Amino acid sequence: MVVYEARPNVTVDAAALCLKTGNAIILRGGSDAYRSNRILAEVITGAAIEAGLPAECIQFVPDKDREALLELLQMKDLIDLVIPQRGRGPQGLPGRELEGAGHLRGRWNCHVYVDKSADLKQALAVTINAKCQRPGVCNAAETLLVHEAVRLSSFPKSSKP
Repeated sequence: MVVYEARPNVTVDAAALCLKTGNAIILRGGSDAYRSNRILAEVITGAAIEAGLPAECIQFVPDKDREALLELLQMKDLIDLVIPQRGRGPQGLPGRELEGAGHLRGRWNCHVYVDKSADLKQALAVTINAKCQRPGVCNAAETLLVHEAVRLSSFPKSSKP
């Protein structure tokens, strides 16, 4: 589940990332962009169904009430991970509600992972972009993880800083 506030792009971005990695998602946006988030969720759910995926793979919480969120946070047997949008999540999240429900809390660390099957030239470009394009944003890379089969010396040299 992803909990976020007034950024409708998160609705589409989070759903796309989860589907691409073979996961389902529950989307819980804030009240400021509720209508936009709801319509975007309907559109991407329709697209998922057209692509042959189950309708339940993308779920949007149709309730702006904080109590509905607190109830969802207690469903540890059904929700594997809750990710509150860093720096923009609902007031008090991450906080005692997440901690009490046993979900993600604490320091955030954005990772870039380079698999052994990766195109190393593309991996280098992604890595540089993930940190250098806008290093101050909340999703700027902080950690580079490289599969043990990849030798760092085999990365192409970059002329960029």
